Amino acid sequence: MVGRRSSRARLSTVAVSDGLPVGSRGKGTESGSSQRPCPWPFVFQTVNAELTNSVENYQMDSKDFKFGPHYWAMHGLLSPPPKTPGLINTHKNYIANLSRIHNMQYMLPGIIAPIIIIEKTGTHALLELESKEPAADQQRRDQYALEKISEAVAAFDSDAVAMSQGSPPTRRWLELQGRTFHMLKIVSTDFSSIEQSLESWLASIIVECWGTFEVMAGDLWEAALNTHPNILCEMRGKKKEEMEGKTFPLKLMQKYDYDLKHKMGSIWRTDLSLASLASIQSAYKAAFCIDNKSILGAIDSTEILRISAMRNIIVHNSSKFDQQYLNLVSKDLKTPKGAVGESLPPFLDYEFIEEMLLPFVERSVELINAVDDWIQKN
Repeated sequence: MVGRRSSRARLSTVAVSDGLPVGSRGKGTESGSSQRPCPWPFVFQTVNAELTNSVENYQMDSKDFKFGPHYWAMHGLLSPPPKTPGLINTHKNYIANLSRIHNMQYMLPGIIAPIIIIEKTGTHALLELESKEPAADQQRRDQYALEKISEAVAAFDSDAVAMSQGSPPTRRWLELQGRTFHMLKIVSTDFSSIEQSLESWLASIIVECWGTFEVMAGDLWEAALNTHPNILCEMRGKKKEEMEGKTFPLKLMQKYDYDLKHKMGSIWRTDLSLASLASIQSAYKAAFCIDNKSILGAIDSTEILRISAMRNIIVHNSSKFDQQYLNLVSKDLKTPKGAVGESLPPFLDYEFIEEMLLPFVERSVELINAVDDWIQKN
């Protein structure tokens, strides 16, 4: 393909014999070869060579996914639990679901990074040992390399744990991530079959994030009504005619042994679907009918609407724009748009995910905090 080097051609730019680049042998070798072959493959040796060239040197006719670190979930993952005991489990489940999605996005770099550590550290360890102990046998070489690899992997894991607890990324971690995302860039550029997989991967993150919000919003509403049935269970936001003669099946009361004091939210939820943004908004407006500015500010926000709309066209319209979507997001300058029938995937890259999901998570946390504050004040 014109303008793009093949993987085979690029690998051939690094001369390799017995797993180490030619010219990097220690003393005691002849003609650039060794009697003790490196136990690791040489493929990732190309990373060092590739990093000497800027990304701009590639004339890509494949999609640029703008791979890089992502922080969109951190606002949610590091959010403190609610003050209201009845809401703590909802918050806990939300954090668990958000963490699962965040880990899913990190899966590919999370796999590649340790491989780069193993390749780079193992090679450097063998070169170091070659200069220190030229006569070392294969068992000693393997042992020495594995010790160094274990130290490097432990350091990487320590950085990751510290970051998950709010510490800023270390220079070591950033350098490794740069190498990792560069490898992903090479793969997505040179193997067109992977491009669709990466787009599907990123689209699934949007879908999963909406699902996580939908579950959280429903559980939060139910938990709030269970915790504070006064006012909330009166559903003052509903029309009077909707509430007249309202009844619930006897089996629901039997389910809770006729003790409904802290189960009214669960009973009301059986009458509501809470499976779409419109139904969630309607439920919150019905229950939180007073002092609700901050709650409705979160639930009615543009940041929530755009993820709902994008999720719907991904799931219900094969990621293609339709008129309903375009009408919903017409006033949102940040939401991707196009002609009816055009596809969303060209927009999907790491920067886009970060830009869309970071404010979405912030609004989600705002909703939890707003409901918690409402209960504390009322």
